[in-house]
Amino acid sequence: MATFVALAWQFAIWRWSGPRISPSVTPMTVVDMAGTSEPTRVLTVTAYNKGRGDCEVTQWYLDDGSDKSMVIINHMPGSAKLPEKLEGLHSLSWSVMDGPVLDFLKTRNTSRVRPVVIIGSGKRFRGKWVRTDKLTES
Repeated sequence: MATFVALAWQFAIWRWSGPRISPSVTPMTVVDMAGTSEPTRVLTVTAYNKGRGDCEVTQWYLDDGSDKSMVIINHMPGSAKLPEKLEGLHSLSWSVMDGPVLDFLKTRNTSRVRPVVIIGSGKRFRGKWVRTDKLTES
């Protein structure tokens, strides 16, 4: 019995020791606290590292399920730079204006997307599918 518990414990340590990234995409409204501009609608992609291992995020994109995915290179100020180190139990976020992204998705007749984060080793972490009509809500 003790051997089984020790084996299970070693498996748990191995499983939780590396990077485990959970990407998500969320619609938001950004308000200028100084009141100098109108509120801006953005999509924010967040990569949360649930594991204990550090990694380097090299790229992120929105996957629409086709062979062609949407790579976004122009981020809003305050977004993490790429490549960027992502420590264990921490997160990185990138924000983009939602208008051009949603217009592009509409021209491709895309009904759902999911965020994908790529780390330095080339491993891809895929988030949950989100309906594009949910991205217009805040």
